[in-house]
Order: sequence, then structure tokens, then C-alpha cells
Amino acid sequence: MNRDFIERVRETVDIVEYIGRYVDLKKSGKSYRGLCPFHQEKTPSFYVDPDKGVYHCFGCGASGNIFRFVMDIEGLSFREAVIKLAREYGIEVPSREVEGKTSPVYAALRFASDYYHEILMSPHGRDAYRYLMKRKIGPRAISSFKIGYAPSDGKSFITKAMTKNFDRGTLIQAGLARKTESGTIIDYFRGRLIFPIFTPGGNVIAFGGRALSDEVQPKYLNSPDSEIFKKGNILFGLFQAKSSIRMKGIAIVVEGYFDVIKMHQAGFQNTVAPMGTALTENQVLVLRRYTKNVLLLYDGDEAGRKAVERSIPIALRAGLNVKISLLPEGEDPDSIIDKFGPEGIRSYMDRQVDFLEYQFREAEKFRESPSEFSEAIKGILENIFMIPDGITRDAYLNRLSELSRIPVDSLRNQGLKFSGETGINKKSKRREVKLTADFIVLVNILRHKELVEIMSDLFNEEDFDDPLTRELFRGVKQGLGYEEIMASGSEVLRSSITEALLRSGNLHENLALLEEKIRLWKYRKDYRDAKRLFEDARKMGDRERMDFYLKKMYEIKKKLRGKGGLF
Repeated sequence: MNRDFIERVRETVDIVEYIGRYVDLKKSGKSYRGLCPFHQEKTPSFYVDPDKGVYHCFGCGASGNIFRFVMDIEGLSFREAVIKLAREYGIEVPSREVEGKTSPVYAALRFASDYYHEILMSPHGRDAYRYLMKRKIGPRAISSFKIGYAPSDGKSFITKAMTKNFDRGTLIQAGLARKTESGTIIDYFRGRLIFPIFTPGGNVIAFGGRALSDEVQPKYLNSPDSEIFKKGNILFGLFQAKSSIRMKGIAIVVEGYFDVIKMHQAGFQNTVAPMGTALTENQVLVLRRYTKNVLLLYDGDEAGRKAVERSIPIALRAGLNVKISLLPEGEDPDSIIDKFGPEGIRSYMDRQVDFLEYQFREAEKFRESPSEFSEAIKGILENIFMIPDGITRDAYLNRLSELSRIPVDSLRNQGLKFSGETGINKKSKRREVKLTADFIVLVNILRHKELVEIMSDLFNEEDFDDPLTRELFRGVKQGLGYEEIMASGSEVLRSSITEALLRSGNLHENLALLEEKIRLWKYRKDYRDAKRLFEDARKMGDRERMDFYLKKMYEIKKKLRGKGGLF
């Protein structure tokens, strides 16, 4: 992409304001601090530095610039992130920038989504369309969720895809085809309704397939996990729901595809579903970007209750406020809406209780058995001590004391035993890297285009000793700018660049010092070259050349006297 266009977008976007939409940031010195949106933590370790335009989490190592943040939050490519920000902030996007290359896997998934939807709307999808009408899924929902149908013959999609120049390897990698034991390539989805799985930014990354008959097993078939799709990271319906979640300030979590779609049709567009029954840690972190309030609207059967119990501590640990409303056993939002309409499901939502009241009701069943009641209370305490905010935690302790008639001090003492066991503050197993002086200086040089051009002309990757500096300079030689490296580099590189910027203060503003460092590097390179050539001459017994390069090495050392030496 055009470097000037990227720079204009970066300068226009207020990184604190934008990240503040997803993270509750508070001023901390010259930076801003909040709970990391990429891992669960109790004590804020996520910092945003507006002067340097970077963010960094000292807990999990997540780092980058505004483009990287948008890429990770919205599931976009670098190009898509730049264009999204440009449009959002009123910057005209040059037409040539919109056309960029798309990953063949993403292109195949997008093509598949269009193909399956077209089949559903064609005579070939008549039976599937009738099934949707029978389930009371209307045309608007079919379009909004881009529901499709995969023909049952096992070859229609592959045949069509290959006419569009998609190769078999790409289709298999995208989870759209699979190889049989005999070596034949067949469609992965056959004879099923197709539900595209979107990232929050709107990219199709997978599909869910539903059999038209309950006799066909498995009833639901998801795309296999891949580099771009991990079902534990994705919430079905979030792309369609995210604006409503932000506006209403709460996310409704249900169990299935049809539940989500029926809820949206009924006017509850702030509804999503996990790609499994219970919420995962990554899914609640995604939800936390849009709201702090979650309503678990689950079936009241044993599976639904277990899913609620598993979801509560995960959501609390992420700092979410958890409400629960269980439907009658054997019912779900889909069936309730069919029988009683939107008001029917609303009546159950109005009966929601917070996690403490829900779990205490369950504990009350054991009131006559002190040992069982004690164990149930301990379970509630363990969840209370998952809550990051101390004031909220104390409020729940006082409520539990009133309900259980157990002194609050006793509850607190017992709860403190759990606080060191919850894993809230676990650090990631990220690779620890020692930052060299060369790396720190090179990071600061990257902020100046003219110095980058000089560096690219004068040096090669081999002129630097440590692997991290070499990796960074490799990007320079490839013509990547600072913003692109910060957005697209490896996790270790991005984290190290951010740490270097935070540690080096205003070094990037001292142009004279950076220019002097380049001169020193050039002397070091010349010295090493002269030494290597001296050794070559020595091996050949060429005294004249030895003297020449020995003199050159001496002259370089003389120039460097008092300037920090060669290495």
C-alpha cells in the first residue's frame, strides 16, 4: 500500500480513543492503562502510549500499533484494517488501494459462501428453502445470515470452484473439501444447510452445516479447525450482533444457530452463540470488547445447566457481569418464540438473575446437609474471587453473607484461599528476548523514512549480530515501512519493537544521534570487511594487501576513538 496513505491514516486516528472503545483506559503517567482485551487478568497490565502510537501488554506480550489492534479485534488483514480506519475517519481511499490481493483461502471461503447461498435460492435448494420456511426462518434472516445449501452429490462445489481457478490444496486448506481413503477429493459439506461463520469484521472463515433430517448424524457439522478458524475463538452471529450489543449494552448468549437467528428475527439482535455449548475464555474476551454485561439464556436441562456452571467463572474472570435465565427443560429460544412469539421469550429474559442468586438457589437445596451446603458455598466463593474489581467482589461477599447467614469475615478468609489458585494473573509463556542496543536504535530509526532509505542502501541483514535485529532489518530490506512491520511482523518482533520504543524515551526525536549511530555502524561494517579481507590476504601470504587492510583497520579505529568503539 502507499506509504503516505498509511501514514495519513495513522496520524488521523487517536489510538487512545479508538482502543478506548474496547478497553476501559485510565491515565497512568504519560500512558493509559486497562485490562488487556487479549487475555484474562485481574490487575491491568495493558498500556497505550499515545505519543509513540503503540500498545503493549506486560502480561501476555500483545503489542502493536493501531492497525494491528484493528486486525486482531476485527479479524481483518492489514490492508482491510487501514481501509476500515480511513473510511471511519473520513479519509478518501484511493481506488487502487481497495483492490489489493486476497489470500486464496479467504477468497475460496468467500466464493463458497456466495455459491452455497445461490444454490439455496435456486431450484436446486428448493427442499432446503422449504425446511427453513417450516422452521419459520424468513427471507430477511436468510439474507442477513447468508444461509446457504450444499448439494448432496459431493462434487458440485469442487467442480464449480475449479472453474474459478481454485486448486484442490486451497479447498482442503479452507475446510471446503476433503480427501477420502481412496484418495478422491470430495465436498466437505453435502446435503446440508450452510451457516457462514463470520469474523467480527465480516470475513467468512468457516461454515456450520445442519442436516435437513434429525435422523442424519451428526446433526451439525462444523468446518475443521485451521490456522484461521478456531471454534473456541468465534461467536456465531457476532458480526450481525455487534452494533446492537454496543447500543443495548448487553449480549444475550444462546446455544444454537437457529436460536440466534430466531432471536434476531424477534427483535433481539444483540444475540450470539458459542461454537459449542459453554463459553470459552477467548469468546468472553471477544464479548468484553463490546459490552461488560452478558445474559446466558440457556435450556434448563442438565446440559444447559452444566454449560451455565462452566461459563460463569470464565465470564467473571474476564470482568463481565453475568446474568442467567434458564428456559423450561426441553425448550430453547427457537421453540419459545415459535409458540409464544417475542413476548414469550421476553418474559423469560425479564426473570433473569445474577450469578450469585442463581447459584445460591442451587446451594439452598443442600441447606439441610451442612457438609454439602458448605461445598456449594465454597463453589460460589470461588466464583466471587474470580471477579477482578475489588469493590464488586466485596459487594457480592456482603450479599452472600446476608443470604447464607455466614459472617462476611469467614467468607472472605475462605475466599482468599482461592484467590491464588484461579490463574487470573497467569503470564503467558511468551519467549523472553533480550533487546540489544542495535535493535533499540534501529527501531527508532524506523520512524524516519530518510534514515531508513540510507540504512537500506548501506547495510545488509548479515551486518547485524543478534537474530531479532536481523529479522527487523529483513523487513527494511523488503521495503516494509514502520507501520507495516508493526502490524504484520511476528508476535515476538512486535512485542520487542514496542518494548524498545517504551524503553528508549524520546530517542526517535534525536535525529542527530540516530545519524551518528548509522555512521558508527558503517565504520563497524567497514572494519569487519577490512578484517575479513586482511585474513584472506594473510592466508594467501600477500604482504602488500595485508599492510593495506591493516592500515585501513587502524584508520577506522582512530576515527572511532572516543565514540563508543566498534562493537
